[in-house]
Amino acid sequence: MDLTKGSILKGMIRFTIPIIIIQFLSQAYAIIDNVVVARFVSEEALSVLSTVNSALTVGYCLIQGLSSASTILVGNLFGAHAYEKLHTMTHTLLVGAGVVSLILFAVYSIGAAPIFAVLKVPAEILPACEKLMFLYALSLLPTLLCSACTAMLNGMGNSKTPMIISVCSQILNIILDILAVAVLGFGVEGAAAASLISVVVALVWTYHHLTRNLTQLNDARPRAEFSCIGQYVPLAVPSILQQSIMSVGSLMLQVLVNVAGIAYINGYNVACTLNNLFLLPVISCCAGFETFAAQNLGSKNEKRVKQGFLDLLGIGTLLCLVLSLSTFLFARPLIGLYLTDEAGTAFTFAKQYLFLLIPNYLLLLAKYSVDSLFKAQMKIYLFTLSSLIALGCRIALGYLMTPSMGLTALAYATLIGNFIAAAFDWGCLFIKSRYNNSFSN
Repeated sequence: MDLTKGSILKGMIRFTIPIIIIQFLSQAYAIIDNVVVARFVSEEALSVLSTVNSALTVGYCLIQGLSSASTILVGNLFGAHAYEKLHTMTHTLLVGAGVVSLILFAVYSIGAAPIFAVLKVPAEILPACEKLMFLYALSLLPTLLCSACTAMLNGMGNSKTPMIISVCSQILNIILDILAVAVLGFGVEGAAAASLISVVVALVWTYHHLTRNLTQLNDARPRAEFSCIGQYVPLAVPSILQQSIMSVGSLMLQVLVNVAGIAYINGYNVACTLNNLFLLPVISCCAGFETFAAQNLGSKNEKRVKQGFLDLLGIGTLLCLVLSLSTFLFARPLIGLYLTDEAGTAFTFAKQYLFLLIPNYLLLLAKYSVDSLFKAQMKIYLFTLSSLIALGCRIALGYLMTPSMGLTALAYATLIGNFIAAAFDWGCLFIKSRYNNSFSN
């Protein structure tokens, strides 16, 4: 989809809806996966799954950083109609993604024991966590490659194809998950195997469509040229660094939760999973604007970028109000899918944590909207600095406040950190507007 022409609002909505669907399905699968494990295995198995996913946070965030940089770079090349260069760049990035994924697999498969030791994982679930880590580490290879292909398709304005692939692969994932865990009794390892199979299917399908789209734009023979990396590194490294540091920060906060015991581990991770679900529309809208802005900046169309930014703020504010109401209405029944004891510590803490994070919807809209503009402008250092501010506040306040306030302090720390980071972003945007065009590269 060429986002440099036509109705701005219509184009952004048409492009963003598939992204929302993809992200929703991903979170929906995470919810179903956890529910299946909790109901058909045990709540202890749920804590094992949650702990392993927490340990893999750095890997997943690295994938997000690489994908985000790929979308921006491809979007700029597509907007500038530099199709031959785009063709070369995509194949170079895929080779790089393969190398990174192999490194991640080696780190997680070999270093599982020291990672869990640092996270202070309870002794009663430690052996099960170490056993499960290998299967999930193995899935990082196809996940990273599939994410890279999806990111590049998004950069070319094609969000519909990844949506269709995601729908089919997630349906396959859910079917295999239920079959392996609930029917065949393979336990949490069955859930991991189901994820691996479905992501491999998605990778093959997505790569096929990426190569077909590239051939339609330019019929040159596919090749990788590592001289292209010079353009990618200034975008990727800050994004990867930011994502990695953020994930390490999340792990530092996870340590506080792990020390509190299995009930709090389950409550915290259920709350975080559901919070991510509620945040999806806001995050997806900002991601859609990122591609829109990248294409239009590539074609030197700053006026469309400005109007798109204003449209994003309007749509995002409306979504935040709807999400706040949805949290009040649906938090309790959604938590009940995981945890059956409403009077229990895990259920009570999850509900309390979710309600405390409701103001975070607007705070993240304020932050992510400007962050998306900075990334499209390739001002990655501003986006990185903003995220580090948010993280620093979360960690410092979390460790300072938790001893006196309990784990609910983590919610307050998140709100304060994101408020300060959003203020920083808008301050930078204001300063840029005083000295030059805020919506240009």
